[in-house]
Amino acid sequence: MNAKEIKENELYFSRVLDTLAEGGVFGWKDLGEILVKTDGKFQCSIKAYNKAQQILSKNYFDKYFSLK
Repeated sequence: MNAKEIKENELYFSRVLDTLAEGGVFGWKDLGEILVKTDGKFQCSIKAYNKAQQILSKNYFDKYFSLK
């Protein structure tokens, strides 16, 4: 992924996080996974966690994603 694509992905996930209330869910349709907002972060399965690592910067990923 290039830097522009990574920034676009981060903007997208930031918008989703801002929209969700605590405990809200986001369906990552392409992966068939559900992410839950907990303490301002996405909690997700290892499958979603690994995919997010590939499409986001390390700083953003570390700040906003955690394993269930």
